[in-house]
Amino acid sequence: VPGPGDTAVIPVSETAEQETVMITADTTVTLDCSGKVEVAAGAHLYLEGTSYLKSEEGKLDGGGNITIKEDGELWWSGGLIDGNGLLTLEENASLVIDTSSEVYPGVDLARSMVNNGQVTVNDGELYLYGNINGTGTFEISDGAYLSFDEGDYDIGGDFVNCGEVSIWDDASVKFSADYRQEDTGSLALKVWGTDPSEYCKLNVTGEAYLDGKLEIDFLYYAPQLGDSFEILTCDVRVGEFSSIVGGDEGIVLMPTYTDTGLTLTVSDGSAPGEYVCAILNEDGTYTKYTALDDALEAVQEGETRTILLLKDIEYASAIIIKNKHITFDLNGYTLD
Repeated sequence: VPGPGDTAVIPVSETAEQETVMITADTTVTLDCSGKVEVAAGAHLYLEGTSYLKSEEGKLDGGGNITIKEDGELWWSGGLIDGNGLLTLEENASLVIDTSSEVYPGVDLARSMVNNGQVTVNDGELYLYGNINGTGTFEISDGAYLSFDEGDYDIGGDFVNCGEVSIWDDASVKFSADYRQEDTGSLALKVWGTDPSEYCKLNVTGEAYLDGKLEIDFLYYAPQLGDSFEILTCDVRVGEFSSIVGGDEGIVLMPTYTDTGLTLTVSDGSAPGEYVCAILNEDGTYTKYTALDDALEAVQEGETRTILLLKDIEYASAIIIKNKHITFDLNGYTLD
């Protein structure tokens, strides 16, 4: 019987009688698993040192709990982790996903998790179907992929996205620390309609550092001109997405950045060369103008408006703003 300090090697089963190894009492081991392990309800499997879950046949499931102990790590390169029990990462524990196989590039986590350590998607794909909370961090490496498919997620530690992240409509995701997206990062959000309950958003309690790509995928919904979506809320915003694309050809999503968020408005993108700027109206729609002077004159005395640049503007004379409040959103362009 393996005990603390021992490595339990679970090979791929060759007969039906040996299909699953049952854990029926509290057990502490280092695990090298290519087969199937079931932790029975009431039992607890503790992993110490460097453990492995590998091969397409690899599986950890059952109603009992699984804990990666402090300073331990589980390298996951294939198979499935599911069951009604809890998966816990203690402080300084690591879960590393590295599924470099082209035959089986992804793994599924369908078990609730308490992450007080670090989850790293180093290579390949991770699909989440359970619930996650805790104070631990997440890091998605360049070229790796993480998908929040369904469930409730409260990410208590910093989240760094250098790869691809998708949030689906059946998932509720809150980032309770900082969200950082590097220039190699990509974020895809799913939209069913204009009601906030019908689309995913980036909900960040701390600082949102933005770069890279934002992709909006419209699901069974045809966006209309003037539709707007508050797609980001945060305590502090730093930077902007380098590109924003809609899922349908011909859809132009015009961004309005604030210190604490981002709203996207659907535009037809017609004759983009004719228009140099646009004014954000109170109802969330935009009015476009072919000259900056026209936009400045359109803002009435006492009004507060945002002028969004649609191209670089070279303006030869002074800009005089009297008894009105105007914010210029450069939108990646230059006002000279």
